[in-house]
Amino acid sequence: MNGHAAELRVDGRQVAGTLKKEFPQIPVILMTGWGAMMKSDGEETADVDAVISKPPRMNELRETLGRFCATA
Repeated sequence: MNGHAAELRVDGRQVAGTLKKEFPQIPVILMTGWGAMMKSDGEETADVDAVISKPPRMNELRETLGRFCATA
């Protein structure tokens, strides 16, 4: 999705909202270059279950994915 977001004129938060509306049971993890700023500004949305900053740190990625895969 990342490569086509500009062409579609949507952002990740819009996609997250649509996914949660259609499939509320599926965890939505947003990976963004603005992750740290979003977290500090409280910009995370209810539709996003977790935010990972780019570039991802392997331990953060592993921990986040493990948290949601363990509950699936």
